[in-house]
Amino acid sequence: MAKKTLIGVLVRNPGRVRDFERTKSLNVDLLVFNSKGINWSKKRIRGFFFNGTKWEKKSCPFPGAVYNRSYSSERQLVSKIEGVIGKGKVFNCITRFDKWTMHQILQKSSIGSHLPDTYLFQSSQLLKLLSTYRKLILKPCKGSLGKRVYLIEQTDDNKFRLYINIHKNITNEEIPQENLESSDRNTLLDEANKTNIKKQPELMNDERFLVPAKINTLNPEDFIKSINELIKNERFLVQNFIPLDQTNQKIYDIRMYVQKNEQGNWKVTGGLSRLGTSTSYVTNMCTEIKSLNNTIKCNNNLSVDKIKNMKTLGIQIAQILERQIGHLGELSVDFGLDQQGKAWLIEVNGKPQRKIVKRINYSKLTRDIYNTPFKYARSLATNRIEISKINNTSRQLLAGSPLSNNNLQDNKGLLEKIEEHRKNAEENEHKLIGTLRELQDTKKLLAASEAREDKQKKNLVINNEEFNKDLLEKIDQHRKSTDEKMRRMEERDNRITENLRELKETKKLLVTSKEREDKQTKKWWAFWK
Repeated sequence: MAKKTLIGVLVRNPGRVRDFERTKSLNVDLLVFNSKGINWSKKRIRGFFFNGTKWEKKSCPFPGAVYNRSYSSERQLVSKIEGVIGKGKVFNCITRFDKWTMHQILQKSSIGSHLPDTYLFQSSQLLKLLSTYRKLILKPCKGSLGKRVYLIEQTDDNKFRLYINIHKNITNEEIPQENLESSDRNTLLDEANKTNIKKQPELMNDERFLVPAKINTLNPEDFIKSINELIKNERFLVQNFIPLDQTNQKIYDIRMYVQKNEQGNWKVTGGLSRLGTSTSYVTNMCTEIKSLNNTIKCNNNLSVDKIKNMKTLGIQIAQILERQIGHLGELSVDFGLDQQGKAWLIEVNGKPQRKIVKRINYSKLTRDIYNTPFKYARSLATNRIEISKINNTSRQLLAGSPLSNNNLQDNKGLLEKIEEHRKNAEENEHKLIGTLRELQDTKKLLAASEAREDKQKKNLVINNEEFNKDLLEKIDQHRKSTDEKMRRMEERDNRITENLRELKETKKLLVTSKEREDKQTKKWWAFWK
């Protein structure tokens, strides 16, 4: 019987993984391990071994290829393992992505038009951004699972607020008691907890149905100080808030699982949709998982053509990122549709969460998503894919250089120089991006501020006609919004005036009635006397 190919799975905490047992049909052996199980001097690894039938704790030689499922932004361990088993034999060189780095890479590509306006958090610029966008998303550069994703806003009456999660089930104890009769509280409870509510947007803006803002102040300096205390010295992103399309009064996103197949080509293995809670601003806290077909059937902006477009975008994103950061084998890409049907990139995950796939009860999709990376690893281990194809990044960075004419596979010293060259190129690129970032942000803020000044509309001169057109449209929309608010205020004032007039007339009638009553009383008294 032929010896089976051994594939390693690098994780943070090794153990028996029942979902990996799906690889039985691939005729491979698995070794689940972490860095503590590696004996570098003996070139052996101790971990949990699966032979297609059972698990056992075992010491094995180094595998032919390694599938990196640890959550890390460090490359050292991957490089050290490749020094033993061969360059390009470990995929997913990093799995914990920095959102700001991802944004900077993709912003300069064809994907840029699908990215929300994004800035690196700087307390000195936050008030200007709030004045421009009114609502912003604040999230950590290296966050995951929707943790510490905040919604911040500047209200029409210039209150500054920060929310952690705007959904909760309303109970009698949580409804304000003052000036509310029992029937009023019951009405609020019914309105808040129904699933299909026609007035959902109004309810989301009703403070009685929101988790109280963690920060709520009229003082902008106190607001900035509180946010700085909340995020401390961690790097955060600020993005403009995009109202997402809804199905059944719940926002949803589209997750595409983008993976390499046995031939080493990127493909979309499948996807799903996550539905947020009824008043949530993020989909990470999902209440329901749906297949793409079922989501399309709902009354929303999603269509087959839009799904195809997002699949194409997902593959392009994987190719762009791999060229910049190194050898990858799988990603998950999250998209959101706005209320006009445009696709926006929400996030790219280097270590996709796969357990949620099982919730849509589609066994073939679940099996394919789990097995495709192992098929790719098997091709790497058996040399079915050329190293030159995997190391395309290094070749592109050195294109036109005398180094690129040598044999990369046979010259280990040359490969080390290539890797060093790539790292230096990345560092230089990041420094350049950092230098340009403040100039770009300042330019955006100035343009947005000019757009808010109606007096400067005639003097606005922009060479880019398309940008000028969009800017003028925003100015007109702002003016229309202001006019509508003024109209509503006038209607409210008129209603108040009318109510006051009716109150005066009623008071007058009451006085007249009282006088008539007094006269009648005097007559009776006179009669009885």
